[in-house]
Amino acid sequence: MPPPTHPEDHFAFDPPKLTFYAAMCFTWLHQTEQAEEHARQVITHSTETPGIIRWPTRFAVAQVDLALLAAQRGQPDEAALRGTAALDSGCVVASTLGWFAELDDLLLRDHGALLQVQDFHERYTAARRSAGQSRDLR
Repeated sequence: MPPPTHPEDHFAFDPPKLTFYAAMCFTWLHQTEQAEEHARQVITHSTETPGIIRWPTRFAVAQVDLALLAAQRGQPDEAALRGTAALDSGCVVASTLGWFAELDDLLLRDHGALLQVQDFHERYTAARRSAGQSRDLR
């Protein structure tokens, strides 16, 4: 079929959205290589136009995907920095706070003494409070 004239229409197939959901699923399934590949594609698609993030929420969640993968690989500094950047993007929505909660739990459990981890935790807690969410988001 030809490309849709209005790709924002939810009834049209959106390949970048499929990549976004695949990244989340592969991260959740701990399929590291596929998750990282798809998350990086989301970031690339989101930033194709210099100076513009086309899909800011997808971009932020892809950063959290990469942060979770970094935490799983034992790279807490990178994980905390990516998670903090995603929180600071201003594109955190209530439906994605559970993803941030998982990152927070993982980082606190294994690397709670690190300054970057503490900074991420404080920002995550503030974001959760501002969204009116309780601790148990999953």
